[in-house]
Amino acid sequence: MKKIALLSIITLFVLSGCTKFEEGPFITLKTNKQRIAQTWTLEAKYDATTGQEVTIGDEKMTISKDGNYTYSLGGVQVIEGTWVFKGDDEIEFTYTALGFQVVDTYRIIKLYTEEFWMIDDDHETHYKPY
Repeated sequence: MKKIALLSIITLFVLSGCTKFEEGPFITLKTNKQRIAQTWTLEAKYDATTGQEVTIGDEKMTISKDGNYTYSLGGVQVIEGTWVFKGDDEIEFTYTALGFQVVDTYRIIKLYTEEFWMIDDDHETHYKPY
């Protein structure tokens, strides 16, 4: 009886780590928040329509477990805001620019501890840990 209860708990725990991202992972022991909360550096950026690589600069994004994030370009912090997961496979970034609130929503394609890919109408962006 103890073995069945233990097996049930383990199965529930493992299945709670399943994700619906296009490129995976399909099963993980870490939560999405645990995997995304770190500093990411831009690895590649592609035009979402043509697939051609876009010239990139030194982009870094630090995502915190507490729901805050910063975005830096060329070593200069240019955005500070908040983030939240939306639905099964989206992330939403909110920040203020020129006095206006901006909300950017991306579909997450892949979220591993070592890779984070997302896409919007304009770009598919690939990050790796900094």
